[in-house]
Amino acid sequence: MNEILNIDQLIAELRSITAKQAQGVDRIHELELVLDERSQRLDIARAKALLSVVGKNVEEKKAAVDLLVITEREAFDLAKATHTYAKAKAKNYEMAQMSTQSQLTAVRATYAIGGN
Repeated sequence: MNEILNIDQLIAELRSITAKQAQGVDRIHELELVLDERSQRLDIARAKALLSVVGKNVEEKKAAVDLLVITEREAFDLAKATHTYAKAKAKNYEMAQMSTQSQLTAVRATYAIGGN
């Protein structure tokens, strides 16, 4: 946000932030659904892999399972990172909203004192 000088600009900025926040809520919900699906796919792949690996000691079985589910693990990790990023971005919008609201309050007080 560039330097904002008047109430109208601050209100426009708040509206813009609010619109982005609304879109962010929908996006976070979509990403939560994707994350849940990826988690479930990873669990299923791990269970299938555990059943398919036979005759090995514990460490070898774990390594074999990890290799068999690597694609699902990567998809889950990407979904989780994307979800975490969206939540961080939403928090950033929340902080921007609070900052802009504070600026608006200060500008309103300044106008009130100045008689405008």
